[in-house]
Amino acid sequence: MKLPFVIAAALAMVVGVTHPAQAKDAAPRKLAGRYLLATDDGRPADCIIRLKTDPIGKGQALDLTEECRQRLGLQSVTAWQPRGDLILFLSEAGTPVVTFQEDEELEAAKNRFVFSEANGGNRYLREWRDGDVLMSQKPYDAAGTWTMSVKSANACVLVLKKGASGDAGTVALQPGCRAEIAALQLAAWKKEGQDLLLLDQAGKMVQRYIALDPNSLRKQDDNTVMLGRPVRN
Repeated sequence: MKLPFVIAAALAMVVGVTHPAQAKDAAPRKLAGRYLLATDDGRPADCIIRLKTDPIGKGQALDLTEECRQRLGLQSVTAWQPRGDLILFLSEAGTPVVTFQEDEELEAAKNRFVFSEANGGNRYLREWRDGDVLMSQKPYDAAGTWTMSVKSANACVLVLKKGASGDAGTVALQPGCRAEIAALQLAAWKKEGQDLLLLDQAGKMVQRYIALDPNSLRKQDDNTVMLGRPVRN
């Protein structure tokens, strides 16, 4: 009658020994792949980076063009390493150069891996998929209906009406907007490059949004506020 307990104990020991190693090995494979590497400060500095599983130094290899390294200040980066909910960019000596923190708010909105630079930085990584287009290469039409969300909860529906120039116009809020959004008295919008600016009745900028792709924008300096195109069934 004791035999099953012996077998169970032996199996538990095997699982206990092998599972951590499997988890450790699986982390790079889980996160490896192509990512958009960009900034949320309005600079046209978006690039494609490939995080690989090939060991190099104290991390894994990565592919990034020299032009992108220069534009994004990553000249000393030679490898990457996953660590919990972080992605570290490492120097040749294995020292962390940049730390990216998993951004669950944006992941929920985009349904893909998103990592924002920790410690107040403005660079971010977003999982790249077939069909994606670099925002620096594809202008978007801001006119139309947008849903503003705060911490993944709908806060307001805005209709941006196109003016004579095409890159500016008026803003109309739909009924049901949160009080704090209505209090902003949004009245107009305009584009500056790929950025969308929302203006009050006096023409003063109230909010600036950075384009992540043609259908989603993120408020500058606040990752919890997003503008997205409504989903059509």
